[in-house]
Amino acid sequence: MSNNGESPTLKIVLAALAAAGAIGAAVFTFLSSKYSVDRPILATQTAEMLRVTQTVAAVWLEQTVQAGRVAPTVEALRPSATPGVARAAPTLQILSPTDTAEPLAAPEATAAATAEATAGATEAVAEPYFTVVNRLGRPVTILVDDRRLGETPALDERSFLLESFPATVEFRVRRPVADGVSLGQEVSGHWTDPAEPGDRLIMDNKVGESVYFFLLLTNETDQDCRVVVNEGLKDEQAPETLLAAGQRDAEFGYYRLHPYSTVRLRCGEDAWYWGQEDAEDDGRPLGEQIAEDSGELALILEP
Repeated sequence: MSNNGESPTLKIVLAALAAAGAIGAAVFTFLSSKYSVDRPILATQTAEMLRVTQTVAAVWLEQTVQAGRVAPTVEALRPSATPGVARAAPTLQILSPTDTAEPLAAPEATAAATAEATAGATEAVAEPYFTVVNRLGRPVTILVDDRRLGETPALDERSFLLESFPATVEFRVRRPVADGVSLGQEVSGHWTDPAEPGDRLIMDNKVGESVYFFLLLTNETDQDCRVVVNEGLKDEQAPETLLAAGQRDAEFGYYRLHPYSTVRLRCGEDAWYWGQEDAEDDGRPLGEQIAEDSGELALILEP
């Protein structure tokens, strides 16, 4: 708020100046009457004293007036408080001697940069793995340099760590066991191409030039039966394990498939077979009955 009249402070100052002048005149009169002092010299000294007094008063007046001018300005810059509204605290950014203040990144940008850095770090330390996809009905043991890495379950896939690469990966199909005896033929070998990180190696019933079938037998009769596979061929197999009466989905392992492969069951005095026995036989070849990739051959002996 402005005031066009004289302020109390200004009145006091003016009165002080007037008083200083009156006091100076009184001192001059007193000294000149009481002492024998040369009046021109006394007049000069009194005038000098009065001048100093007036100068001090004028400086004090100027400072007082300036303070009066500045105070309203400072008050005007002060934010007015609104009832019920909180003022935000000022943001303080502390910089080291070599730092330069830069605008803070938006939260989205910061999150994206963090995610990118994390992904980069993960990719940098990613270990080299290869995967074996097992399409067989039996688990497959995986080896590198004659060292067992683990197994891939039947009809499943697993990843393995490559400690060095390229590496030759070997496989061994686990054979079923009955009465302490391994059934079927051994199926083993290695993949032709050395494994590299990221490779997916497929394991199916085709190994090199050979094709294998996985024999599953169900006996619905009341007689135990002896099993003979590829009878009369060079790799004929006759397991000592019997197919018990009423046994279902008995796993007898993998066997090499030939154009004239057969499966024969001898149950007491009776015998049954599947497959083409000779050129004049009208039996259906086993190769037309096995499942693709797994090589599964499921046969049921009915009464």
